[in-house]
Amino acid sequence: LTVGTFLNYSFPIGAWEGQLALAANYVSENPDYQYNPIIQTYSHDSILIARAGLSVRADSHWGATLFVDNINNEDGRVFQPGVSPIATTGPVALNYTRPRPRTVGVQVDYQF
Repeated sequence: LTVGTFLNYSFPIGAWEGQLALAANYVSENPDYQYNPIIQTYSHDSILIARAGLSVRADSHWGATLFVDNINNEDGRVFQPGVSPIATTGPVALNYTRPRPRTVGVQVDYQF
């Protein structure tokens, strides 16, 4: 099960334009994922990743955004099928990934 949502709200800040953006994506746990029936069954955790951003556009060219990625600092393990080599003999190196930790940043942009 995968669910995603996005909210975007624009508002005036004097002569500038402000924008608040919130997004979240959820992937449910998969306890019985069978990567290769010869080997065994693998699983991955449920994952909820959220992002928030506050943007200010000074004019038609300049803007700045303060953002937070992975607000809840999700750390679940996800198995990525198709990335690991498939072997008919010997062990298979499995690829598990984790989301990037909570990240806070500022982005400044100029549009031509």
